[in-house]
Amino acid sequence: MPYARGIVSLPGRMVPVYAERADAGGHPGDVSNVTSVAADNERVVHASAARRGPDAGVLDATLAVARRAIDEGHGRDDFSRLVDTVRVA
Repeated sequence: MPYARGIVSLPGRMVPVYAERADAGGHPGDVSNVTSVAADNERVVHASAARRGPDAGVLDATLAVARRAIDEGHGRDDFSRLVDTVRVA
């Protein structure tokens, strides 16, 4: 249960940080980056499929956006880069 609470509370802590970085137009990959987070998400998706675990649909969608950012040359940017990747002009 503590692990689940931590996961559930994560978006509330990260969204303000991502929004601030997106508004500033800077996505420093100083702590982690799109490529590393995508690799971690891929492992979770594969483990979920192998063990018939929880539906990984949300992670699959996140991976698609992350791969797009990587293909656009932003793999070393912070995960906040995905805000710009999905932003409608």
